[in-house]
This record gives sequence, structure tokens and C-alpha cells, in this order.
Amino acid sequence: MIEDARKSAAVDSAYGYIKAVEYEIGLDELKNKNRFKDGKEDVENLDINVKGTKPTYGEIEIKNKNIIYANMCINGYMVTYENEKAKAFDRCTGSYDKTGPEIILGQVSGTTNSLTIPFEVVDNESEIKEIKCYYGIDKKYEKEGKIENNKCVITGLKNNTLYNYKIEATNAGGITSTKEDSETTRNFEGVEIKVDTADWAQSKEITIIGSTEGAELQYQINAKEEDNWIEIKDGHTFTLKENGTIYARLYDGVNASNEVDMTILNIDTTGPLCGSWSGESTIWTNENRTIKVECMDSESGCKQSSYTKTYSTTTKTSTSSITISDIVGNTTICTPPNALNIYVDKTAPTISVLPANSSVRYKSGSYAALICTDGHSGVAESKWTDEAGLVTTGKDYVLQPLISIGTLSYNGECIDNLGNSSKVNKTYNIISTTGTGVQSCSISENYSVSLCSSSGGRCLPGTTSDQLCTCHLCK
Repeated sequence: MIEDARKSAAVDSAYGYIKAVEYEIGLDELKNKNRFKDGKEDVENLDINVKGTKPTYGEIEIKNKNIIYANMCINGYMVTYENEKAKAFDRCTGSYDKTGPEIILGQVSGTTNSLTIPFEVVDNESEIKEIKCYYGIDKKYEKEGKIENNKCVITGLKNNTLYNYKIEATNAGGITSTKEDSETTRNFEGVEIKVDTADWAQSKEITIIGSTEGAELQYQINAKEEDNWIEIKDGHTFTLKENGTIYARLYDGVNASNEVDMTILNIDTTGPLCGSWSGESTIWTNENRTIKVECMDSESGCKQSSYTKTYSTTTKTSTSSITISDIVGNTTICTPPNALNIYVDKTAPTISVLPANSSVRYKSGSYAALICTDGHSGVAESKWTDEAGLVTTGKDYVLQPLISIGTLSYNGECIDNLGNSSKVNKTYNIISTTGTGVQSCSISENYSVSLCSSSGGRCLPGTTSDQLCTCHLCK
């Protein structure tokens, strides 16, 4: 409290002294003595009558017959006067510092959102009391920076913008020096999105390149939402598996660079569509038959316009699928909507011979039956050929009379409508005995027994339909 009272008294004395000096200036002007000129004057050189305490030492600055500035030691305290206001500082050091501190600016460094201004403050007379720095886009210097280790640090700036700054240093004598300059914050470097956009593919490798000191590289896909940016490193590569738009930028926490975008439209992950089927036929053939399905694709395109399946074995109808592919390798399994008509017959007819047992002795006058069946193109002809070369023909079946006595060989052949044939050889032991054995009938696959002769074990056709039985005597 005592110290504050002393400072207050020193301020009052300063006001009194300033008033007395301005009074003398006014008298000097009236008397036209021209004693007081614009500029600085040491108070020790001024002979001023004043009630109260006079300054021990110091200086005043006169401009247009008014005191605009004073820095004086009064009652042991340094008092400054500026803008018509006086303020007391620390005690006087016993010597008067008439010059302000020297401010030396260093090389400015900066980022897109900050400036760092190194400086050195030198005062060979009194100590440095206070250092501050100010900045602004114009020279109003409305904002204050932060002093850190002989550096003025300014943050939160706009990128690529010219800022004026001022370093202000005050010494113990109350004299303030300033140093002004300007610097432009850095701008962002460019951002580049690299991708092979020409060729279709199932996925794309995306590489994003860009770096600026103090800023992070960011990207997002499809939606530009402020909270959805993904931070990455320069030269980051990732895989895009569907079409979309890539956005990339640099962000320093305050400012963002111009966004770079690229729309990817040639990623194909969808298999082709199955088109129409062709190549069917209901006409039997023993050649290979090829079935074809068309391929349709609106993206990368079909690898082939159509795909085929060839049937080289006996097949009447088929529901087998065919796999089609697009250029990038997506596939689709095409299954026909209905069973396809193939009608390929490469199988010979099936032969059955009655009687089947060649080791049994048969009575002369019996018959051997050659029965041909074919479930594909159908039987065209049945042939029995005896040892003498006599050919007996029919269609689905033919009878060979067993007349001659002894061991006889017979050749049978079945031919279908495409020329596929199957052959068989049978040897029978024919005797002439009349015997009283029991009749036995073997029934062919496609016929039922309707009527068999009871005399001589002879086989006869039926009377009501194309029926056949083969009868023989059993020993």
C-alpha cells in the first residue's frame, strides 16, 4: 500500500510538471522567445518553476507546442506520460536510459496456419522489461501472438495470406521500441489421385499423393462429410472394389486445401447375363451336337459372344449348365430353362436271343428268335444269317427255324436307324427226337405270351397283337 501510494504521488507530480512545462511553452510563444522547439528535451536542461517535486532526470517530447511523451524519474520512480496519461513503473535505477531497446528480426518460418518470428532484443543501458508481439492482416495489429524463447509464435492463420506483425519491446526506463514486417503463410502443395482408369477390372488400386508440412493428407469415398475424412500418409494405396468418387485434400487443423476428386466407373464385379439358347434338335444323329448360349454384359463386356457345350455321347435331353465369363473374369452359370433336345445316338441296339441257352439240345423244327431293342433312334433292321449264308430279316425281331440236324451256328445283327449295329453268334445242338418234355416259354422284353403251339414245341406269333413267345423242349 505504501509502494502504491508513492507511485501515485509520483504520477501526480508528473502531471504537475507536465502542466508547468506546457505553461512555460505558452508564455514562450507569447513572448516570441522560441525557446521550445518540436523534439525531445532533457528535463535537466529545462528551468521550470513547479509546485511539488521536479523530475530528477528524464526527457520530454514536444510536438505542436504540446507534450506528447515524457519519461522521467520522479520521487525515485520512473514515470511515463503518453496520450495524456501518466503511469509509474519500477524505481529509478539511478541512471537514465534515453534510448529504446534494439530489436533484430530473424528468418521467419511458417506453415499453412502459423508463423514463427525469431528475434533478438538488445538494450545496453537498462534491462528489458517487457516484450510483446502483435499481428493482423492489415496494420491494425488487433491480435496478439505468443512469446516463446525469443520467438513470436502466431497460430490459427489462414493459408497463403499476407500477415503484418510487430515486435514491441519496453526497457526498464519505460522506453518502448517496435519493429514491423510482414510474411505470407504457406500454401498447400498439390494433391494427386493415381489410378488406371482406362481398363476394366474387378477392383482398382488407388494411390493418393500429397504432402505439406503441418498438414495431414485425407480422403473419403462418395460422400463429402466433414466428419468422415480418413487420415492417411503420403503415397497411400488402397483397393477400391466398387465404382465411386474419391475425394482427397490436405488439412492443417484450420485450413483445408482445394479438394481433388476422381470418379471411377470401370470396376466390374457383376457376372454377365445368360442369353438365348440354340443348337437343339429332335432329329437323331450319330454326330456330335453343339449347344450354344449367348452372353450379354453391359460393363466390361463378354469374353466371348457365346459359349458352347458339345455332346459326343448318346444323349437325348440335357439340363447341363454352361459357364460364361466377362472380360475381367466374373462368371455366371447358365442353366437352360427347360431340358434341351440333344438327340445324339452313338449306342448300338441291344440284342436278346431266345432260346438263350446254347448248351441245351433242341428238337428239329424249333425256332431261334433274335430280338432287337433301341431306346434312342430306334431299330431299323434285325438279321439272322445261317451257316449257308441265308439271311432272314425283320425289324424288331426275326425268327430263325432250327431245321437241320446237328450243331449249327447262327449270326445275329441289330442295326438302328443311324447305322449303329450290334452283333451276336449263337450255336445250337439240333436233334430229331419227338420226346415228351415240358414246354417252357421265355418272354422277350417287349412282348407277352398269348399263344404257344402245344405240338412239336414250335413257337408261333400271337393272334391278337404282335406277340412272341419262344418255346422249346426241356430234357
